[in-house]
Amino acid sequence: MYKIGEFSKLCQVSVNTLRYYDSEELLCPEYTDGFTGYRYYSGESLQRYHMISVLKDAGFPLDEIKIILKSGGNIDLIVDNRKKELQAELLLIEDRLIKLSAIKKSLQKEGKIMFGVTVKKSGDFKIASIRKLLVNRAEIAGLIAEKTDYLKKHNSACENAVVINYEIEHQVTKLDYEVGVVFTGKLPKNCPYRENNVDTGEQAASVVCALSELENAYAALIQYIGEHNYQMTGAYHEIYHNNDTVEIGVPVHKLSPYSSDPKLDVLDLPFENDEAAIGHWEIVDCLACREQFNKDKIKYTGQKDIKEIYFLPGGERYWCFAWTKGYLLARFGSPQIKGANQYEIAVIGGEKYMFIEMKSWQYAHANGWPEVWVLRQLDNKAHTKQEVRIKDRTDLPFVTDAAAIGKWAVCDLVKDIGLFDPDIPNPQFPKEALFWKTVEFVDGGNCKIAYDDATSYEQPHYTWTKDYVLAHISFAAEKYTLIRIKSCDYLFIEWKSGDYSFGGQKPLYYVFRRDEK
Repeated sequence: MYKIGEFSKLCQVSVNTLRYYDSEELLCPEYTDGFTGYRYYSGESLQRYHMISVLKDAGFPLDEIKIILKSGGNIDLIVDNRKKELQAELLLIEDRLIKLSAIKKSLQKEGKIMFGVTVKKSGDFKIASIRKLLVNRAEIAGLIAEKTDYLKKHNSACENAVVINYEIEHQVTKLDYEVGVVFTGKLPKNCPYRENNVDTGEQAASVVCALSELENAYAALIQYIGEHNYQMTGAYHEIYHNNDTVEIGVPVHKLSPYSSDPKLDVLDLPFENDEAAIGHWEIVDCLACREQFNKDKIKYTGQKDIKEIYFLPGGERYWCFAWTKGYLLARFGSPQIKGANQYEIAVIGGEKYMFIEMKSWQYAHANGWPEVWVLRQLDNKAHTKQEVRIKDRTDLPFVTDAAAIGKWAVCDLVKDIGLFDPDIPNPQFPKEALFWKTVEFVDGGNCKIAYDDATSYEQPHYTWTKDYVLAHISFAAEKYTLIRIKSCDYLFIEWKSGDYSFGGQKPLYYVFRRDEK
């Protein structure tokens, strides 16, 4: 599996384009982590992207490409039909026909770039370097020459040039790179460059290529890592050799086969206060390692489902989170993931940042390494749970709705009403795993809700009025919709869980079918 940033590098396309393809249902991720919002792509996704790319190059608009992909149409027939259309477009005929003649060959190729990727323990090394945001890669040669000349003038032995690539997504400008030269001995006093001891990890995946093949070699390296079930755990490094070859390497960790039985941490740790942690924090970046962070260049541009976290006094739990000194305690997902996530706080550029080793999906299900969440403190106030909760108006007057009165049995949980299909089981939320079991609308406003753990609630916890279920304890007015599908009545109720109340996320919809018993 490839995270969206890795997939963008592999395809050499922007993350914004991939997110647009997802929204248009052209190229959807294999899996989206409901906690981090990370999109994960498979090898099949790569083949689908190649098909979209060559069809787009041949002049097919995206709406036609969507139809072609959904129909699984015969590529020979598609090519022939398009040729006939292009013959009528006199101004573009030559360009279009050339591209069409290449489509069949492009789609039938495996698309693998032949580079020899190895995974091994790489040697660590010491560099004299400077880290900066480059306009483009053309600046690298000049920076290497500067450092080499400086070290030679000060009698330091220079070896290979090294570039550390801290980017996690496909970028063409404003590149966060560290450019340096391997050296022995000590740097002179007042040296303008920093000494960086580069740790390449227990294992590193690497590939050797010509300088002109750099982009293709990156793509081959990322593809190999995904196909062989590795996780990238650090930044890329490029070692430049005298014969105009470059060795690209990146620290990796071998993942275990996916397990539906997640690895769970113990969360009942004794509370120890940490005044530096109390307050309101925003999540600013999600990275493979702390070294990739640069406050002047945020790396992760994806949609984060969780945008902020409050550290409440006394470690009080709210939503998915509690805490004690040194740990953010989180539980989330279905099946539930529990992580005691270590944190460290640092002041950078006059602002307070928190670095959390977050144990999310890959850690729990595939024995992966934690990812690094970077939080920036917005304030150090002692907020309360009720203060940070979104509160709907729940004192609406009762208005009856004869169509809703009665008992309803749960049958699904969907992200959007339009996604519900009574004939297709939902693999993401199987019926037996749903928490809500029944809901009953009683004329007069009483609403009875039964849960999977055999508990049930009604007034004063729940009431209802036309168009809304009113959850008074959680201050949520959950809109309901009645729809008749294939001669059956279905009830859709917004589920305003903590994801809505504390995270501001769009509610999911519980789906109920009228209980005929």
